[in-house]
Amino acid sequence: MAHQKSPRRANVGGSIASRASSIKLSRNTIKSQPEQQPSLTDDEIMRALWGPGIESTDSIEHMLRLLNKAETDELFWRVFQIGWSSCDDTWSWRSWVLNLLTRRGTVAPFLSGKDKVFYDSLPDLVTIYRGGSAERVRGLAWTTDRNTVAGFARGHRGIAVPNAVIAIAVVEKDAVFTVATDRDEQEVIVNYRRLRKFVAMPYERGAS
Repeated sequence: MAHQKSPRRANVGGSIASRASSIKLSRNTIKSQPEQQPSLTDDEIMRALWGPGIESTDSIEHMLRLLNKAETDELFWRVFQIGWSSCDDTWSWRSWVLNLLTRRGTVAPFLSGKDKVFYDSLPDLVTIYRGGSAERVRGLAWTTDRNTVAGFARGHRGIAVPNAVIAIAVVEKDAVFTVATDRDEQEVIVNYRRLRKFVAMPYERGAS
């Protein structure tokens, strides 16, 4: 949620700039036509995203490769739902992710469990919050829980957040691509080009 997402695994260090520069995947690969790919099991997806030598800052590359090759909506959304929460430092890739999500539309037919309950509960107009650097505040990942954003504005795991702000906006429900409840963050992945009533306020470091 305007955040560097805290990974399930991997110890990430270095500056935002150095991590972004470590991305090795050619963006032309992501723009290329999807290749046909047999359906993958959840275990195969997890091994592709979290295998040996893969850190959380690398996961976005591997997830985008799988998404780009997914020939069915079901496989696309299964990869995204499994992989997104483990991806760290996704800012540099937000436009590519947005383009992929826009082509696929909504996850609604493929959700289950707590994610489905949360998604179905969203109103037609959703108030959302995001905490992080002012320069990175119009991103994909937001939350419906205003108590969650302060942690991302403060920074965590030693990741500095310069010029921290907390933003609030409204989006229509059909601008919500998907949701994630696995970390109890009430996360919504939205089309950031459709934000309405956007306001960003400086974050006070002493705030809770």
